[in-house]
Amino acid sequence: MDTEVSTVRVNLSERSYDIRIGSGVYGEAVDFLRDRGGIAHVVVITDTNVDELYGDAMADRFVDAGIESHVMVVDAGETSKSPEVATDLWQTMLDEGCDRQTTVLAVGGGVVGDLAGFVAASYARGLRFFQAPTTLLAQVDSSVGGKVGVNLTGAKNMVGAFWQPHGVLIDTDVLTTLPDREYRAGLAEVVKYGVILDADFFSFLESEVDAINAREPASVVVASRRISSKLMNAKRPACVRSSTTGTLSVTRWKPRPAIPSCSTARRWQSGWCAPHGLPNRWAGLTPIAHAGRSSCSKN
Repeated sequence: MDTEVSTVRVNLSERSYDIRIGSGVYGEAVDFLRDRGGIAHVVVITDTNVDELYGDAMADRFVDAGIESHVMVVDAGETSKSPEVATDLWQTMLDEGCDRQTTVLAVGGGVVGDLAGFVAASYARGLRFFQAPTTLLAQVDSSVGGKVGVNLTGAKNMVGAFWQPHGVLIDTDVLTTLPDREYRAGLAEVVKYGVILDADFFSFLESEVDAINAREPASVVVASRRISSKLMNAKRPACVRSSTTGTLSVTRWKPRPAIPSCSTARRWQSGWCAPHGLPNRWAGLTPIAHAGRSSCSKN
């Protein structure tokens, strides 16, 4: 079976990008980024689970190439996908001198990719952004969709943007360190694509069950490549039109009734109004655990 590294082109006009898939492609990271517009400064955003495995090593590749690099580490888990953590990242990037020449590289799973992508889309009105997903689910889904954002209390992905990456590095070697539960969660998404998009691919999955469960690189590479090819068109955001009138649907917005017990300014400062039984601040969200490492030193 074909085990060669391959490139899938996602054609989105001026936002087109490449997905590099195969074993060991993280080793190509410096050249991959350089070939797509040059790079003077990179911010690697990762989490506490991935930092020691791949995040710090990724930053070291750029340091060895003479490129200024910073690593910013958030707590692992969904709670880091929040406005508070995004704010901490924006402020840290400002403190570290990041500007419009900075490139953001997400090294992690879906939470890290969504968070880093949103930070890249919004900081300095948009920075170059690359993905290096470390979970199977992120490799076959969130890293190639261009959908980035953070959660609000009680609702997921309510603040965000469509911000296509400038490139994606899918290294199948990282799956060897993925816990079984996380790997099987990604497999569920893989099977779903076979069911809804590609009958031949589903047949391939059936024939390669043992190899895929064993995480054999050849089978995983073929699966990732096939899904990425299918998603080139399926992931494009589209404008939804009414089937009856042919015109754009419009939802009219009405302001909420004024709450006399607290002022608008206080509501913005505290998040919610206490007299109505809601928390005064965002609850259960973990602030960033920042590890700032400059180009020539480590903590």
